Amino acid sequence: MIFYYFLPCVTPEQVREGQFFRQGVLEQYGLDGVLGDVRKVPEHASVSGVRAAVGPGQQVGTVITPVSKARGVCDLVGNDPARQKWTAGPLDRATGQPKYWVGYLLAEPPMPQDLERWEIVPGYLVTDPKGWQWKIPTARAPGQPYGFLPQSYTFDAAGEPQPHLEPNFVWLWELVGAVRDWYVRQSPGEDATPAQRAAHEPPQQAELVKYAARLLAVNYRVGLLELSLLHSLGRPALTSVTVHAICQAAYGWDVEQEVAKKKPEGVLPPAQSSSP
Repeated sequence: MIFYYFLPCVTPEQVREGQFFRQGVLEQYGLDGVLGDVRKVPEHASVSGVRAAVGPGQQVGTVITPVSKARGVCDLVGNDPARQKWTAGPLDRATGQPKYWVGYLLAEPPMPQDLERWEIVPGYLVTDPKGWQWKIPTARAPGQPYGFLPQSYTFDAAGEPQPHLEPNFVWLWELVGAVRDWYVRQSPGEDATPAQRAAHEPPQQAELVKYAARLLAVNYRVGLLELSLLHSLGRPALTSVTVHAICQAAYGWDVEQEVAKKKPEGVLPPAQSSSP
């Protein structure tokens, strides 16, 4: 249903303070990205202690059980080795031990709607090989320089509104610009000399895959480990097809075609919108 998170050798009191997560605790364990929208207890997540050494890695610690946006509080909150499977996260350089563990219910592996963040950036839907739909944020689009990203407006001397991108989303706008550049770099360009064509090296597919992973993480609580776990569960979100679909949806249309044919701005492809 969702992914669980186990922090070894800490108590719930060290993780939460009243109805909120303690400031900096998620950053300390490297979970500020995947759990960036989880701030309140218990509205956003439950925090429960594992007092005996029966947690992942036979350790004591604290389990964070996020609340599903689609289905609410999970049937199982906390640690139950008989019903869960846990995977070690990245290692702490100082101790050589996992910073955290990620788990899931054996009977109910996570689905996109359960991993969706409380607030999302509108965009287009991409369907993975198993038929699950993912809402991809559209950060650029023809006629909409900032796509569906949050904007504020001023007015010029003629009384026309001028959009201004919210500062917190500049990184996403720049990321989608890098996506477009990836497609541009696929060919040396019409004006390239024979020598330039011979020396041209197109960008690696791995670069685009990483872009797609970051785009999925905008609207969903998924990092690299979570995406790998979904693959191991037979629910791969990133494939040779969906990687392109995700990146192109973030650009708001078929960026490959734009680069190849220089389509005029103002034309959107037929696609499903996830915006309200």
